[in-house]
Amino acid sequence: MLIVTRYLDPVVVKWAFNFRLGLSWKIVGLLGFLILVLFATYAYLNHRNLNNYFALERQNQSQLRNAQLEGMLASMLEQLQVLSQNRLSQVGLNGSDEGPLTDESYQAMSSFWSGLRNNLGYSVDSLMLFDSRARFLDSWGYQTLPLDKLSQDMLFTPTAKNYLHCSKECYLVAVVPYRFSSGLAVVQRYSLVYVIKFNQLMPVMETKLGSMLFTVRADKDSFELLEAAYKKRGALKELLNQWHPSQLALEPVMVEMDDRALEMRLSSLPLAVTNQESFYIGSLVDIDGTMKAVQNAQRNNLLFSVGSLVLLLGSLLVVLKGPLFRVRKVIGLLPLLAQSRYRDVHNEISTLPKMRFSDETDDLANATYQLADQLENMEKELTHRAEELEWLASHDSLTRLINRRQFEILLRQQLMKHERGCLFFIDLDNFKYINDYSGHNVGDRMLRAVSGALEQVLSPNVLCARFGGDEFAFYLPGVDTELAEMVAARVVRVVSQLRIGGKEQLHSASASIGIVAYPEQGDSLDELLAHADLAMYQAKQQGKNCYSLYQRESIKDDKRQRGYWLEQARRAVDQERLQLVFQPIQEMSDGSTSHYEVLLRFQDESNRLVSAYPLIVAAEEGGYISRIDLFVIENAVQTLLGLPASQQHVSLSINLSGRSFADQRVMRQIEKILTASRVDCRRLIFEITETAALNNLTLACEAIARLKALGCRFALDDFGVGFSSFHTLKELPVDFIKIDGSFVRELLNKPSDRVFVKALVEIAGHFGYQTIAEYVENAALYEVLKELGIDYGQGYFIGKPGPMLHSVQPALVEVTAS
Repeated sequence: MLIVTRYLDPVVVKWAFNFRLGLSWKIVGLLGFLILVLFATYAYLNHRNLNNYFALERQNQSQLRNAQLEGMLASMLEQLQVLSQNRLSQVGLNGSDEGPLTDESYQAMSSFWSGLRNNLGYSVDSLMLFDSRARFLDSWGYQTLPLDKLSQDMLFTPTAKNYLHCSKECYLVAVVPYRFSSGLAVVQRYSLVYVIKFNQLMPVMETKLGSMLFTVRADKDSFELLEAAYKKRGALKELLNQWHPSQLALEPVMVEMDDRALEMRLSSLPLAVTNQESFYIGSLVDIDGTMKAVQNAQRNNLLFSVGSLVLLLGSLLVVLKGPLFRVRKVIGLLPLLAQSRYRDVHNEISTLPKMRFSDETDDLANATYQLADQLENMEKELTHRAEELEWLASHDSLTRLINRRQFEILLRQQLMKHERGCLFFIDLDNFKYINDYSGHNVGDRMLRAVSGALEQVLSPNVLCARFGGDEFAFYLPGVDTELAEMVAARVVRVVSQLRIGGKEQLHSASASIGIVAYPEQGDSLDELLAHADLAMYQAKQQGKNCYSLYQRESIKDDKRQRGYWLEQARRAVDQERLQLVFQPIQEMSDGSTSHYEVLLRFQDESNRLVSAYPLIVAAEEGGYISRIDLFVIENAVQTLLGLPASQQHVSLSINLSGRSFADQRVMRQIEKILTASRVDCRRLIFEITETAALNNLTLACEAIARLKALGCRFALDDFGVGFSSFHTLKELPVDFIKIDGSFVRELLNKPSDRVFVKALVEIAGHFGYQTIAEYVENAALYEVLKELGIDYGQGYFIGKPGPMLHSVQPALVEVTAS
């Protein structure tokens, strides 16, 4: 290929490689090829049918000529027989005796011989007469047939017969028996033998048959021409020499002579022969006119097919010209779509020539027009979406604040100015419960409300972001820690005033905020974020709903303290350093003590009893709280069993942690302790916090039902500080409601707290629950609570925690799987 292209014109080579056929030429080429195949098939079938018809017609003509030939020979023989019978009866041979002819008979036969030509229309070479014993009597004419060629079987034939004798020439030998009646019998007395040269008969036969005749003798390999009326015998011999006898004897052949088409056919003579050689009569039929007619018909068919093909393809090109122009025009517009030139596409399609009858090209143009519209709309939509995605990449879609990624980018740029400032990290308190029990829709509303509160407190140009979940952050440049604490306090106050309703309950919000100063408490973004997170957790440990300024040493102390109490929680039960104390709960109506709350004290290294609160917090973090719960329950049960008969009415109220409450193994262990001790479970009250109950409401209801089935009662502790307090009243089957101390302490000073407590008492009474007020610290508070209808009171004014009538030795309780 490289060698060939080296010597070609580069322009030609480039054209050859880039050459392509247009759609119109492909359609015309394909249809043209199909139509050409159809026309070629039609022409071939027509040609074959014409040839078959021609061959069949020639065969029929040949059979007709053979039949005519046989008829002519039979007619000649019949004519000779009639003439012979009539003439011999006149000669008087009927009664003559066998022997030589008389002179009279001879003269009569000579006269008969002389009139034969006039009667027959052709000459007879010789006439021979034989008697009934096949003896030769006499002959007339030329003696061309040897007598030995005539057998007795030939002479005594009952009917007239034709025979053929050929040597150098062919003769027709007609044997006619002369028969007459003698009494009742028919007697054959004589046989007449007529000898006629075959070439004398050929003109008559050719005239009647319409063909040139000839006779041949055939051996194994060749023909010998005997008789022929055709003048050019040499040409006829050459034609015969071109064919083998076995071929020519089977079927006719087409030959050409004197520039004319002839059909040459050999037929076996319908004659008996006097020798055993093979003789045929041949015919040359002029079929030049028929052949030319066939050729003209085939040529006309071919011209018609070619003309029809050209006309059809030309018409097809004319029909396709308009539509293909429209198609090429539309195809040329497609690149404009990639260039966003939609208006140009609309204008070009609008200027396309209109078709009288709409077709698929109109559909293509309309589809392209619509595609341009759709692509234009999609491009606008994609541009809009791209802008949205670009905005979403840097913003939170829920609160419309910037996200953590964008906040860190902008804060890093801010820190590069080396200007002092403060970073605030906010985490909403107990936000998980809003999502769990009122749904994420309500939680999203709370997040949007917090975002709005931050925008209300902060200036528009302040970096403020939602970090994800319930976490927010903002940075104030140019402020010191004193001003930062003022801002944090305002944020805490504003957030705490938020209320969001959902599912028949009102949710309140609170936030824990960690503050870190730049650059004093961190000189990099990562360090600032880490310290702000630690400060936020410190705020949560301080009781939540507050802020905490990052103090490196304070946080270190907190870590050390947390580690110390975690270790003490792990060892407290094993080292028997826990002790139960009991705080009385008094009935407000008559001042009697109906039951006690079981509290826990820890014996430190100096053997002093101190509050176990830090130990309990550490135990909850470290996963040891369930062992402590079981320890308290075990010892409380033993305390009840050890009380004297005068105190059999006393009940004990035991705090149960949320972790133990949700642990099926611990609940089964509690059931096992209560069942094995045979204690009166009606004297046991389990206190659970609202937060622990709402952590898994379904599981809480199941656990309460299991212990209440044993007779235990339940109190809902710290009621009022959660997010779903009134909803909890309706769902949890408790017996007591302990109002959180935060509502009781300021009852004398805050009318709103008094309204809340009064409403709570009324609602609890509606559900059939009894109320317990915590932190009853003085007589005035006691009287107010009594006026509000509180059922029970608990606090230092009523009684401090202390041992009961006798001490109880702590017991070790292991948590085992049951």
